[in-house]
Amino acid sequence: MPWSREPHHGWEAPEPAHGGVLHGYQPSRPATKGWTQAETAEYARLWEQWRETAARVYTHRYWQNHRGEDAIKARQALKQEPGAQPVLEVEASKPGQDDFAATG
Repeated sequence: MPWSREPHHGWEAPEPAHGGVLHGYQPSRPATKGWTQAETAEYARLWEQWRETAARVYTHRYWQNHRGEDAIKARQALKQEPGAQPVLEVEASKPGQDDFAATG
């Protein structure tokens, strides 16, 4: 999807003042026509699905038995269960503005 929902002319950022490289940050953006109606609808559908799923998880009766620190431990344990975190096939791409690159 394009980086901007709305049409935008984009911009070119100047070189960093220190002359180095900004790791994990893309200071320039190309022009974009914005999102299509289909992309906007898909984005809205996915957010609605996320909200419904979050509400279903948050209000599940399982959490009635866990409060405070116990709830945190239970949530962390669930994250480690097989299948709790989906495996996604990801295409290799250039780092974008939202990517983080640790520098040492």
